[in-house]
Amino acid sequence: VEQATDALGRPISARPFKLENYEPDGKPVELRLEEGLAISGVVVDAEGAPVPGIQVTCRRKRADGRRMPPFTRRDPATTDEAGRFRVAGLEVGLHSLGFVVTGDWQQPETLDVMAGSDSLRITLSRGIRITDTVIDPEGKPVSELNVSYRWQSGSQRGNKRATTNAEGAFALPGLPPEVEG
Repeated sequence: VEQATDALGRPISARPFKLENYEPDGKPVELRLEEGLAISGVVVDAEGAPVPGIQVTCRRKRADGRRMPPFTRRDPATTDEAGRFRVAGLEVGLHSLGFVVTGDWQQPETLDVMAGSDSLRITLSRGIRITDTVIDPEGKPVSELNVSYRWQSGSQRGNKRATTNAEGAFALPGLPPEVEG
């Protein structure tokens, strides 16, 4: 069982487990779920104000630091109005937290955190926004054109995409300040 849920389909905080050496004999089987660990914290901006609506992803890591296969990924959590998040049902060990940001927020680096950590504070920074217009050789706007910008800043890499509107305009928000110019 990778992700236990209640009768309404809501995830519950239980450790994943594997049923081994089971031979059906017609008798009922009782499975006792063990309480899983959690990772929790808060996401704030540079002034300390909470940032709601940020998706927090979690994936187990191996002892050697490599990420485990995709089935070890937990359902993502989303920060509430106070910026708080909690990813539950984790096994003991190291987990990699990722953050899905929108708007002008810069993409933070992933964090390696031990299950059971309960006071993380993630500070987001606002990035720059590039806006421009695409025109054809006759000076007419080009609509529905996919525009992308790739960058690397230190150990961070990124790719932002946008599609031009009817006027040929597009915006690429949340870029690191180093890409300006």
